[in-house]
Amino acid sequence: MSANMTFDNERNIVIGNEYDTGLNDSTSYVVYDCCVCSLPIHDQLIFRVNENYFHSFCINCSECHMNLFDKCYTRNGKIYCKEHFFKEFGTECASCKYSIASSEDVQRANEFIYHLQCFSCLICHHHFRTGEKILFN
Repeated sequence: MSANMTFDNERNIVIGNEYDTGLNDSTSYVVYDCCVCSLPIHDQLIFRVNENYFHSFCINCSECHMNLFDKCYTRNGKIYCKEHFFKEFGTECASCKYSIASSEDVQRANEFIYHLQCFSCLICHHHFRTGEKILFN
């Protein structure tokens, strides 16, 4: 048994990180510690992100704290909802500077990427369509 694990004889469970009891006894099972609250996870569903385990109510966006029991994104050890992940790490529109979601249609011109609604003339605000000729300074 690993040094960071303990065995609870009363409940016949292992408390700690990954551990296989090696027993075929159905009363023995592994209990993981939640990396947020440090309490044992006795839930039917255990959420694992990278090498960390979470209670369903402890897995939250690091920016807005919205619960992420359905889907989450990670970067640099932090967990994000879709909105905040793309706001922080997504492609930025060359015009409005807001993030472009991966599901959005975009217009590319030279090395720049634009929201479709942002791809327009800086002087007259005419929205360009695919195939129109434009001049960059």
